[in-house]
Amino acid sequence: MTGYGTAEIQAEGWRCLVEIRSVNQRFLDIRLKLPSGYQSQEKVYREKIKGFCRRGKVECLVKIEPLDGENGWSLDEERMSEVNRLIQLFEKTSKNPLNLQLRDLMQLDVVKNQGTDLDPEAGIELIERCLESALLEFKKMKSQEGEALCKDLNQRRSTCSKMVNELEKETKDLAKIHFEKLQQRAIDLLNQVELQPERLNQELALLCDRYDVSEELLRLRTHLTHLETLLKEAEVGKKGEFMLQEINREVNTLSSKSNNAVISKIAVEFKNELEKMREQLLNLE
Repeated sequence: MTGYGTAEIQAEGWRCLVEIRSVNQRFLDIRLKLPSGYQSQEKVYREKIKGFCRRGKVECLVKIEPLDGENGWSLDEERMSEVNRLIQLFEKTSKNPLNLQLRDLMQLDVVKNQGTDLDPEAGIELIERCLESALLEFKKMKSQEGEALCKDLNQRRSTCSKMVNELEKETKDLAKIHFEKLQQRAIDLLNQVELQPERLNQELALLCDRYDVSEELLRLRTHLTHLETLLKEAEVGKKGEFMLQEINREVNTLSSKSNNAVISKIAVEFKNELEKMREQLLNLE
């Protein structure tokens, strides 16, 4: 299921930003990008994300950085003044210019990265708070999309239920019609042969039993009712996909048994709805 969540928290001169997003995928694949020094917490953060996802490709980006003007790179002006005095003295004495680079100033503790002063425990706590907030927003967006998808699936399920009613109507006397047709054909072929009517009717009845689709219709209704129940649960995806496979199996069996143009047309429309439902279920967990 697609989802997106982001959060930003500032504390003690530091800013933490967490961005989490997911796209549809059959299985769960979590990819974390953590700031340097916090890789040891990856397992903990993965477990937190798993509590909000069952499948999908999930990407989570975590940033932690000093606030401008409060931490980060800074210049020690007093020390710089002292170093500058020494540089001028050196150049005057040696008659040679002294070309300093940034790494030289850092070694002289003139330029410092104050970011290393963040306490690791405080950094972990800040990230966890920010991650929790981002995950709540992420969950909210997924829930909204899930409700919309379930509404669409329920409408299609209702359409399929109506098709079952049509199929039941079309197949109501199907076995009887086939029996009468076969009986007439048998009489025409065997009108000059002595054959016990009871035996003939028994064999024809067994043959026409193959055209009875009452069991398939019953299973279709049962599966659609079960699907309606599944759509109310927190996890639908894989169970729903299995249920659609069973429904599709019953539709195929019913269609092959009937050998009727109208029923075949309804079956094609039925399977078309099932395919659309299957595509939607791929977006649900």
